[in-house]
Amino acid sequence: MSTTPSLESRPRHTVLTAVRAVTAVFTTTAVLATALVGTATSATAASPSSSGSTNQAFVYGGERHLFEIDPAGRLAHSWSAPAPATSRSEIWAGRPVTGKPIAYVHNDEQHVFARTPNNNLMHWVLKAGAQPRGEYVDTFNHVRSDPTGFSFGSRRHVFYATNGSLEHRSWDDSGKSTKDTWAGPAITGNPAALVHNGEQHIFARAVDNRLVHWVWYDGIANNLPAVDDFGTGPAALSSDPVGFGYDDQVHVFVRSGGGGVQHYYRDASDGRITAVGWAGPDVVGSLLAYTVGDRQHLFGRTATGGIVHWVWYPSIPGNWPATDEWSPTGTVATASDPAGFAIDDQQQVFFRRPDGRLENRYWDDSDQSLHAETWAG
Repeated sequence: MSTTPSLESRPRHTVLTAVRAVTAVFTTTAVLATALVGTATSATAASPSSSGSTNQAFVYGGERHLFEIDPAGRLAHSWSAPAPATSRSEIWAGRPVTGKPIAYVHNDEQHVFARTPNNNLMHWVLKAGAQPRGEYVDTFNHVRSDPTGFSFGSRRHVFYATNGSLEHRSWDDSGKSTKDTWAGPAITGNPAALVHNGEQHIFARAVDNRLVHWVWYDGIANNLPAVDDFGTGPAALSSDPVGFGYDDQVHVFVRSGGGGVQHYYRDASDGRITAVGWAGPDVVGSLLAYTVGDRQHLFGRTATGGIVHWVWYPSIPGNWPATDEWSPTGTVATASDPAGFAIDDQQQVFFRRPDGRLENRYWDDSDQSLHAETWAG
């Protein structure tokens, strides 16, 4: 891992390889109810209209799926057809887990990974027409962060921090696994992973609060991931990163030390990194980012429980992102970080209310209005 290939030598891509997992970031703060266990549909996974990192949800068979860890350490699954529709919830049996899970679709199977209290992994798989099956993955107590990952080609990938390093595991379709460590600076917090234009991108926060970025692609020099700081300096971050791919660019967002939003992106055409702050209210907790068509969407939670939404698109006036409030009305406040994804012509955000209910807010392009529903679970 001593060789670090130049990122600028990477050829420009023209074809997007879309990751099938859709962005979501969710922190559970209330008890979830156990509901009837359902079976997967036989439909294939839908191609997402967005791409992003830190996936905790996906669109599958035309349904919206969310995964959380409840306060009892159980994996909770909530799902629904496109809004408005009746939602359902269930608990997937397995060993106790903690933190935030990572969920994605691979080969028409639903896969979920989560960290156990003894720093190993639980893995669940749900195949069409079957019940979810859980398995314990002994990592020799190496999992020291929430896992992240994606489906890439014929393999399933998971990444996590272990004693300051980035550890990587992958499985082929026969279940055979490999493990390696991606060399780089010491990291802290939870890494974020995304796939864009045939490249695997991992972002994490270094111990000095600069950004660490790894990239791997087929044909990279010595078959080793390249690593850089994505143009950041010390003390640039106060949160875990989130990001997405957009055209020939890779974008990442973090909270700055003062609570504002900092945005970095690299253009594959020249390798240049641009850094710009997105003006708006200060935020706390984890951010949520995804794209819909040519629009970039970002969501954050304020200290008073509001949900702030940023949007940018090429023809936006002044070339600056616009902001608006997706906050609950009246006395309803947000008691968790936002989760979300895009499906069809809707942009979706989920959060827990103080009373524990799961709230869904979504913008529907067909009527140009914001809607609200309460989900089961």
